[in-house]
Amino acid sequence: MAQNQLPAGLKKLAGGWVGTSGQTKVLESWMYVNPHLMYGSGATINEKGDTVQTESLKISIIRGMTFYIPSLRVNGKIKSTPFMLEKEEEAYWRFTNNSHDFPKTIEYWLTDINHMKAVISGPDTLGGTKSIEFIYERFKKQ
Repeated sequence: MAQNQLPAGLKKLAGGWVGTSGQTKVLESWMYVNPHLMYGSGATINEKGDTVQTESLKISIIRGMTFYIPSLRVNGKIKSTPFMLEKEEEAYWRFTNNSHDFPKTIEYWLTDINHMKAVISGPDTLGGTKSIEFIYERFKKQ
């Protein structure tokens, strides 16, 4: 079904988030631009306090479909990978790209207005499935 606007619930992601994945600190920030576009950024910080990865994020409507598009610098070049919205509920969104190596799935849950969980998953090197979970708390409570 073609869409001309982002799912309304995604607007709830707007704001700054800080969280963890194991011993790693993760930051994510989203800005609602208009009914067709959200911009975001993400950073991963190791236990020494060094930023080890940054990414630009975008959720937008492309040809009537909602896409989550992270962009990373890989070997000196910006690489963007689109993930199509496959499933949405009031506070849950699953984006997929089955042609990508890892992850193939990116999921977000708003557990309440100030807490969010994200999981990236896909195949591991042994033929099984690998999942990485990120638990976030909103910077400024609402």
